[in-house]
Amino acid sequence: MQKLRNKYVLNGQQNLLNTKSVYPLLKLMKDSGVEKLYFNRLRWFLDSEGNFSNPKAKYIKSGNVKKITKKGDIFTLTNISINPYYYKSESLA
Repeated sequence: MQKLRNKYVLNGQQNLLNTKSVYPLLKLMKDSGVEKLYFNRLRWFLDSEGNFSNPKAKYIKSGNVKKITKKGDIFTLTNISINPYYYKSESLA
């Protein structure tokens, strides 16, 4: 987990995947030879080229990260499901 924090993939006290995570995560995926991350139950995915789908997103539900301004939509309402390091403290809620 600390490696992901050091690379800015996970952010803040809750270890969130958010807007700041997008490009560091894509770099890590490419460096590690990971072509695609997916979570079937949510129909969520992100591939190493930046293509994504997030049906729970507020604005843009699919496309390529390079073509959208609200990059955080990639992770909207998904941390609790796709992020094993997500931490929801009662004091942070």
